[in-house]
Amino acid sequence: MQEDRTSHTEERPQPATDEMRPARLVICDDHQLVGEGLAQLVQPPHVLAAVTGSGTELLEALRSTPSDCLLLDLQMPGRNGLDLLPDLRRLRPDLKVIIVTMHANRVLASACLMAGAHGFVPNNARREELLTAIAAVMEGTAVRPVATLPQPSQPRGRGPLTG
Repeated sequence: MQEDRTSHTEERPQPATDEMRPARLVICDDHQLVGEGLAQLVQPPHVLAAVTGSGTELLEALRSTPSDCLLLDLQMPGRNGLDLLPDLRRLRPDLKVIIVTMHANRVLASACLMAGAHGFVPNNARREELLTAIAAVMEGTAVRPVATLPQPSQPRGRGPLTG
């Protein structure tokens, strides 16, 4: 039996269509291949505004780059994505933030959403799931992870981002 790994939303929006204005996306991932791969997956229907490789580059780009939505990695050198969320909320309260990460578990997803992310999509999601998540957050709907996300396998406080 195949596990359902889709992201559930409060409402079920369809992926972006020709009638919907394309989102101007910023991607932040410290792995160049992942950032460029995400860029290829979202174009079209969306427009790429910038690809950055660190929190510092991201904050600089957001000061000067018109954008609607950010696809943000969690584990990066320096400041991780979770640490960046409060600064992102202050700098660009209008920006929709979707966490895209390989570290997908319920506790981490909840922490990201509580810290201000609008969505959480595991790296193993399909293209259609990512496009649906972008469409949902652009319409004002939070994208919540499925209940089947695993519980963390490490003791609290010793996860991939904390220790």
